[in-house]
Amino acid sequence: MSDSEEYYGWLKQQVIEGRKSAEEHFDTLLVSLNAGGLTLTVGFVKDLVPLKGAIHLQLLPITWLFFVVSLMLNLLSHRSTVKAADIFTSEASAQNPYPKEFDQQNKITHKYNLICAGLFVCAVSIFLVYVTLNFNLMSQNTDHQ
Repeated sequence: MSDSEEYYGWLKQQVIEGRKSAEEHFDTLLVSLNAGGLTLTVGFVKDLVPLKGAIHLQLLPITWLFFVVSLMLNLLSHRSTVKAADIFTSEASAQNPYPKEFDQQNKITHKYNLICAGLFVCAVSIFLVYVTLNFNLMSQNTDHQ
């Protein structure tokens, strides 16, 4: 085995390990944030805003839907990452270090991750709008009483 082939083998292993670690950390973070957000908004919304007399209640199911869809897309992202690693290990070589299929699968994974993160941001934003609108209503009602 030549030095370049040995180096390529080492580099390939580093790419695989680095990608695996980065994706695991990103996935773990998104799962934790989405699951935590879903849990907090479902379990404690009534403690922040009493549901009796609350306005814009339709924002709550939308928030929950975004959290859940983001969690499901995170699962798809994980599968896409595994598929990209499989493509890389089976098709990459010193002559073709970045196979087209590997690049395409990475783009798919990236899209899943962006959508997942975007849905999380949307869910948090919508929940904050819901809480803010209801806090404003509660403060107006308190001022008038």
